[in-house]
Amino acid sequence: MYPSIARTAQSEPYWAGRTRLHGVTPATDVVSAVSTRGWVRFMLTTEAGLPPEFLTRLVPPSGRTVHVVVDASWATVDWPRRVPDGVVLHPLPSCERGR
Repeated sequence: MYPSIARTAQSEPYWAGRTRLHGVTPATDVVSAVSTRGWVRFMLTTEAGLPPEFLTRLVPPSGRTVHVVVDASWATVDWPRRVPDGVVLHPLPSCERGR
């Protein structure tokens, strides 16, 4: 899967996931994305799904399309119904597992 994504991506793909911050009220997640070149983007959120505003932040100023490989942090039903322009999401097979 990764080689085909890397071939179609014009730039380095991002790998996205989330983790829970413990001991914080309200319950907060850290959503992060790391590129294969080492670029790191993150956001604190209380949303349950994959935040579309986070995905928008991954698009470079050049406007090139960004490919994001999403781990099992979210099932595909938790993804935004409308993905921001310039972002292509790729689910790992584990995204389709039941909760």
